[in-house]
Amino acid sequence: MIEFFNSLPVYTSALVSAFLWAISAPILNEGISRIPKTCKTSGLIVGLYAALVTGTLFLLAIQPQPLELSNLNTYTSMAGIFTYLVGTGLYYASAHAFSGRTEYASQFAKIKPIFSVLLALLVLNEVITSFSWISLSLIIVAVLILAGGAESGLFSWRAFSLGMLTALSWSIGEMFVKLGIEPDSALQGTFFAMVSATMLLTPVAIAVALKTPVLSYPRIWIIPFLIHGVLSFGIAYTAFFYSITYIGMAPTVLVNAFWPALAMLFGCGVAVWRFGECNVHPSIWIAISLLLAGSFIQILGLNIG
Repeated sequence: MIEFFNSLPVYTSALVSAFLWAISAPILNEGISRIPKTCKTSGLIVGLYAALVTGTLFLLAIQPQPLELSNLNTYTSMAGIFTYLVGTGLYYASAHAFSGRTEYASQFAKIKPIFSVLLALLVLNEVITSFSWISLSLIIVAVLILAGGAESGLFSWRAFSLGMLTALSWSIGEMFVKLGIEPDSALQGTFFAMVSATMLLTPVAIAVALKTPVLSYPRIWIIPFLIHGVLSFGIAYTAFFYSITYIGMAPTVLVNAFWPALAMLFGCGVAVWRFGECNVHPSIWIAISLLLAGSFIQILGLNIG
């Protein structure tokens, strides 16, 4: 997989992760909506654990060479905990707060570039180009429009807060990726990061499964989480982590920042196909347009550079 990305333009892996995350959003919608109503919280925990186990096994299966424990360190473990366990757990909770509309929850990932660029500048000492600053400015305007949606009652402040915490956790995880994973070992680094998160969640998931009736229902609801584990945890995050180690944290998150917009488009398309309409407030579409412009400017800057 890494050799494949090496043969393509530098921003390709960031784009791949964006498309896969956008595709994963409507799939995750199905999983969240199918969790039995009597055990939504426990279902989210078990669903996250199922996705982590599936992603871990997928990465183990595609390793091109034997695992080297030298790729397991404190940074990779922290990257896995903040990215997969805390960040994605909050993402699931945010999606639930939006009544299972994952494409709405994903819009709060737009906030992540703000945190990520600041961390890249202050902690990682990355050089922020003029293209990155322009891109970031557009994203900040989009975020302000999105925050206005909470103020006007388009969605709850609880959902907004969960989205903010998701963005912050993902950004911290990305910082640890940059500190602990090398480009040539991105596949193994991603694997060890995921193993760390999976091991930490294991006792919690087992306790939840034993103490609640979540697994006594027909288990077809868990299938979308398994698919999410392969697409998002297995492939998209490998591409994303590789991009961070190769072109830097700030450029990666700015190129990747359009995936929530794409997720909204996919979700809207599914809504039109199933229900004949898609009701999205115009301000959301304005924010999405700004986000797409920000990503395009960053890609343009990488090409020129």
